[in-house]
Amino acid sequence: MSQDWIQRPGRSVVHGVPEGFDALLLTRAAGELAARQRPVLHVARDDARLARLAEAIGFFAPETDLLAFPAWDCLPYDRVSPNSQLVSRRLDTLTRLASPVVEVGRPRIVVTTVAAITQRVPSRKLLGPAVKRLRVGDQIDADELIGFFQGNGYTRADTVREPGEYAVRGGIIDVYPAGLAEPLRLDLFGDTLEALREFDPMSQRSTGKRDAVDLKPASEILRPRSCSTRGRSSASAPAIARCSVPRPPTIRSTRRSAPATSTSAWSTGCRCSTSSSKPCSTTCRAPR
Repeated sequence: MSQDWIQRPGRSVVHGVPEGFDALLLTRAAGELAARQRPVLHVARDDARLARLAEAIGFFAPETDLLAFPAWDCLPYDRVSPNSQLVSRRLDTLTRLASPVVEVGRPRIVVTTVAAITQRVPSRKLLGPAVKRLRVGDQIDADELIGFFQGNGYTRADTVREPGEYAVRGGIIDVYPAGLAEPLRLDLFGDTLEALREFDPMSQRSTGKRDAVDLKPASEILRPRSCSTRGRSSASAPAIARCSVPRPPTIRSTRRSAPATSTSAWSTGCRCSTSSSKPCSTTCRAPR
């Protein structure tokens, strides 16, 4: 097969490569384009094919910077959220693609699926401020760090076991950032970060040390810093008015076509019977 398309300027689309040989072709193309810092993107048909392709690329070229971007394991607006490990892999890939820092000369291959590229993702403007770098010896404000976790989709837990969780116990903060195989334990002495230790999420025992870490968001639903959530103090009201992010309609507005009795019950959260016109209890005050 001719590989003139590798040296061709601009974007090239290659298809019809036999399964099994495509991994070798991708690694060769990535090696040729590494000097120009041009990554290679491959779109697989499904997650099973993506997993086999990633394994083959690791066999042919283990030095390649391989970024996998799988699709959600649930449908949009489903009752079940995507798996936390899967979301962690997606966010790790997105933040690394958004970062302008690329190791010169190292091949990079991005593998994804048809379903994954049809989903909307956060913009670069939102992903950039959502990454926080910590180094041993840095001065850290614990309250500011907790605010960073809360604003980027992390969930507070008693014990950190899954990606996207964090726990606070005095001067020790446990967190499971995206892109890491194991969670981290931040050991603070006052405002100084004394140590970064990896630990096993099941036994909670330390397994290694790190000098630095990039804390990445734990959720793909990110909002600009100028936006505030509804229900906070009145001081955040101007920020809410300026926010351009659309809010979902309330239950009352989505059920205007329903009868008046059921609309009142939905809007107030009443679980009483709607067969009578008498007022409800003093707690609910919704008409029955």
